[in-house]
This record gives sequence, structure tokens and C-alpha cells, in this order.
Amino acid sequence: MTISSSSRRHFLIAGAGTVIGLSLTGSLPVQAAGEAGNPAKGGRLRVSVSDRTGSLNPFVQLNGTGYLLNEMLYMGITRLGPDMKPEGDAVLGWEANGDLTEFTFTMRPNLVFHDGTPVTAADAVASIKAVLDPRFASPAMRSIGLVQDVAVIDPSHFKMVLKRRDANLPVALSHINLRLIPASIINGDPKVLETEVHGSGPFQLSSHEPGRRTMVERFDKYHDPRYPLLDGVDVILYPDAAAENAALVNGETDVMLRVASADYDRISKTGNVKGRRQGTGGFLNIVLRTDTKPFDDLRVRQAIQLCLDRDVLTEIVLEGYGRPAYDNVISPEYRYGLPLEPFKPDIEKARALLAEAGYPDGIRITCYASNSPKERGTLAVAFKELAKPAGIDVDVQVISYDQYVANVWKKAACYVSLWNMMPTEDAMYTQYLTSDAPYNDSAYKNPAFDKLVEDARSSTDDAQRAQLYKQAQQMLVHDLPWLIPFYRDYLSAHATHVNDYTTHPLIYPHFLERVWMTRKG
Repeated sequence: MTISSSSRRHFLIAGAGTVIGLSLTGSLPVQAAGEAGNPAKGGRLRVSVSDRTGSLNPFVQLNGTGYLLNEMLYMGITRLGPDMKPEGDAVLGWEANGDLTEFTFTMRPNLVFHDGTPVTAADAVASIKAVLDPRFASPAMRSIGLVQDVAVIDPSHFKMVLKRRDANLPVALSHINLRLIPASIINGDPKVLETEVHGSGPFQLSSHEPGRRTMVERFDKYHDPRYPLLDGVDVILYPDAAAENAALVNGETDVMLRVASADYDRISKTGNVKGRRQGTGGFLNIVLRTDTKPFDDLRVRQAIQLCLDRDVLTEIVLEGYGRPAYDNVISPEYRYGLPLEPFKPDIEKARALLAEAGYPDGIRITCYASNSPKERGTLAVAFKELAKPAGIDVDVQVISYDQYVANVWKKAACYVSLWNMMPTEDAMYTQYLTSDAPYNDSAYKNPAFDKLVEDARSSTDDAQRAQLYKQAQQMLVHDLPWLIPFYRDYLSAHATHVNDYTTHPLIYPHFLERVWMTRKG
């Protein structure tokens, strides 16, 4: 679609980066359909989680528990609805010039932080600049890396100038680690964000016990007077999966943020529980560091690839709650995702490749996996068994999530990782796989791939962008920095008295301000 050359246009950009309309003056909040009559205010929602988060710093949260706290306690600049389209969060709307290199945002009126101070454009600008500052080490930095300048126009408006055209900017600004923080905190002592919350989200912090429980309360001055409906939310850590399952079934909790595939069928069939199954482009993957022996040899990576029966792994690891994948980080759900190209395991060819690489008698490797979620360990064990016939002896080491983050992630040569779907192809590539990506845990560095991603981002021609992304996907499937056996469904569950609980292809949005509970008795 061609944008008119007139000086300014209101527009709405889809999650995949397509201009789909020309009449935005302010996005409406997502409205979840009621499931059990008219919404009623009151009650505390008890949410169980399996991932520990110690820091409260919204710029650097890295797991589902942290993302949930970010969503409840802070507002973003924009927000992605369940349809993957951006809508205003702290901003009411935005405008762009004809070539999509300058964006002007209008702040939502009457916003206040939890301490009662007004939210202004200066706070939005300070928050964006913080994300762009390497000292804050925010994962969101790469998502808005094309920003050249951001400046306050007046208390209600700010402008962003880009180095090059980027139709995805409103999508990128929805990143879960780009949260609205007071300029006074960012320009003062931002270290307080580790233990304090300075947000404007629908809930405000009442207590935080790392490794145990976090409690939040309704923020009565939230910009939308209809929400939140709940009095508060208790986020409770359950390191033991069996105990977490039992808590939901026995009515000790109301929501289980993530349910293991092996437990989902049983839990969802419990009379007082409703299971939630959401298709996504997220996946578990086996990381093979391309700068470490023996994985620095492509033939070794290819040999391992040929051992993995994707149908078997989908059934064993996910209990069928997902789809076989063939090492493409971009699933067909993305706008430019290629159709899957299945292949059959070939143990004899795997042996031949190992021999060519100098391992005629096979190899012994260590594969690490966190015990949370438990599918990671299951995948590692299944990998061990499937690779054994090819002469690949896998020593599986299952460790705690804390140990995994501290000692394995981005350090070990082979381990099981887990990633959610990103809103765009560019976000996935620039976060994880370009040479300078902050989460490039496979040490994959290919200048030709980097150039494809850069050219696709700046292309104004949709057909050309599609071709560039096609080449990028094919290059990664050939180079194999990651082995991706399947795309997983997001499985969660909640008590039947919980209404308007939302799941999302990106997994982390839940819109808990819209959740309400049916009164019993």
C-alpha cells in the first residue's frame, strides 16, 4: 500500500508492519467479551507462577513473572491488542509524516503516577531515552534502535525522529521492557527501580517478597475509570510444579500463569478449572554456540539436526500442544513467515557428517536445561535418546532456573532455551540473531544475514521486504545457530469463577485490569 505524500497522516500500523488504515485519532482499549454476565468489581486474584523475579526494574525483566508485574504496575507508550495491532496506552494516538521518519505522539490526558504526580510528555521522552541508553541494558533498546532523536514538544506531545523509515515504530514502542517511568527517577537515582515501583499502571505495589509473593492493589486513579475491576492481585511463586497444580485444583489459587504440557489435559478437565490454549510462534530451542567446539563446525550442527524427529518431540515434550517446526525462528504466523519445509530424520547421514567433521567415533556433549518449565528438561532428555543412534552421547544436566540464568545462559555451549513470539520479524532477528543482538546466545555472526535484516527494515517496497525476509529465513535454517523442533502453544488455566482472562499470541499480555470474579454463595 502506498502512503500519500501529503505532509501528515494519521495511521494505524498492524503488528506485522502493514499500514491498514488512515483515520486514527486515538486507539480504543481492547474490550474483552464478558463470560458470565455483567462485570463486578471486587475480590483478590491469586496468580501462581513458576519463575522467580528478584528485581522490580521494568527495563530489564526477563521472564513471565516479571512481564506480568510490568503489565500490572506500569503503562507502556503503546500496547498490542489480541489482534497484534498497536493501540495507545500512555499515548492517545500518533501521527507520522509521509515517509514514516517522524512521529508525533499525543499523551493521554489526566494520567498520574501512583504517587499522584502528573504524567507528561517529558516522562515519556525520558523513558524512551533510558531504553536507548546502553547503561540501562534494556532488551527494548534494539526494538527502537532506529530512533535518532526524541524530544518534548509540550507537556502533551512529543516527537520521535528516525534514522530511516520504520513503519513498525508504534509496534516497537509496545515492548514489555519499555515502560513509562518518571523523568525525575530516570534523571536522579534509577537504581531505586530495583526495589521500588514508580508506575502509572492499573495496579500499585503493596508488598514484594522475592522468591515468595508479590501483592498489588487497585490504583483508583487509573486513567480508565472502569478499571481495574479487582481489588488486587497476589502473585505467588510455586517452585514445585506438583504443588502449583494442586493449588489451582484445590482452590488455593485462581490462575495458573503457565501449565506444563504434561499436566494440561488433566488440569483442564477438572470441574472447577478452565484451560486456556493459545497458538503462538514461540518455541523451545537447542542452542549450539557457533564459536565453540564441536558446534563451530556446521556439519556437527547438521548431524544433530538430522537426529531430531520433530513429530516425536512435539508429542513427547508438548503432549501434542504445539506444531512441529524445522528450525525457522519465524513461524507461519508472522506476516513474512515461510511455509514449513518438513524433513525426515536420517541417522546414517548424521553419522557421515560427523565423520566428515573429524568425529568418526561420535562425540560426547553436555546439554543443560532449566527445570522451569519442566518441558526444557524433557526436551533435553528426548534429545539425548534421539541422538544416541548417531553416536552422539549427550550428558543432560537439569538445573534450577536461577543457576541457568547465572551460569548457563549465553555461556554454555549447548543448552535448551525458550523464547516467546515477537511482534515482528525484525524484532526477533535484532533481539536474538544479528551480530550485535543483545541476546545472541549462539554467538552467530553473519554479515550477510545482518545486511538482509537491515535492508528489509528500511525497504519501502513490500514485495522486496518479503523477498529479503525469505532469504534471511533460508540463511538461518541453513546455518543452524538454533535447533527449533516445534512451535509451542501457550497453556494456562484459571478457576471457573474468573472471567475475561485474556491470552495472547505474544504470551506476556493478560490485561488483568479487565479480569473480574463471580461471587460465590
